[in-house]
Amino acid sequence: DRDVCEIFVAPDRSEPRKYFEFEIAPNGEWIDLKIHQKSNERITDWNYDSGMQSNSLIEKNRVVMAIKVEWKAFG
Repeated sequence: DRDVCEIFVAPDRSEPRKYFEFEIAPNGEWIDLKIHQKSNERITDWNYDSGMQSNSLIEKNRVVMAIKVEWKAFG
């Protein structure tokens, strides 16, 4: 009931441990995060605001979830 779809984007190929994470749940809840995974810790920017737009729709035999993130959200 609370599974999410996740999209991970690392815009700089030379720094794959710096990436953005976008999640949406069937009930419409969502989150967008900026993450830097270091060897001994994960730094999460909980205040990152990508301007992401999302929507979800639960139908009889399927769940449809959509995320829109503009390119400028990646810096």
